[in-house]
Amino acid sequence: MTEQRFGMIGACFGLGFIAGPLLGGIAGGFGIHYPFLLAMALNGVNFLLALFFLPETSKGVKTLLAVQNLNPLGGFRWATGIKNLTPLIVVFTLMQLVGQIPALQSIITRQVDETRLGEVQGILASATSLTGIIGPVAFTAIYAATRTDWSGFVWISGAMLYIPCVPLLRAIAYRRAAGPSGA
Repeated sequence: MTEQRFGMIGACFGLGFIAGPLLGGIAGGFGIHYPFLLAMALNGVNFLLALFFLPETSKGVKTLLAVQNLNPLGGFRWATGIKNLTPLIVVFTLMQLVGQIPALQSIITRQVDETRLGEVQGILASATSLTGIIGPVAFTAIYAATRTDWSGFVWISGAMLYIPCVPLLRAIAYRRAAGPSGA
């Protein structure tokens, strides 16, 4: 079921990338401020739909927000304590530099129980944000440095990010095959 939901999220993003510029362009025909007003209205509708129609997942469990939980990198520290989770998050981060991977998100979420899913999703969102910052800067620099000699090197360097993913994923498969003692 989780795999289907990640697929649906990916599909929604795809539709948003198609419909967003279309609606923004139409709204822009009425005036320069209208695309922003339309985005504000749609975000408000989205907030209200989530507020009233999405079920609460914590089922009445109240937890206090600790100051240390506000550290955006704090979740990475927690994740390193779970042997199967750490290499998967590294693979996710490396692959995120190259593209989106909902299937890997599904595998990652199966490594923890339901009470920690939100925390894992937060870690993945942090990894996505970091790659969204680092990736464009790094690959623009690589392209700028190599464009006169070999403009395709930027694609080769992106593909090379997949290389460490293979042993990391093999290690997970080996641990899983070894059973509880290998976990």
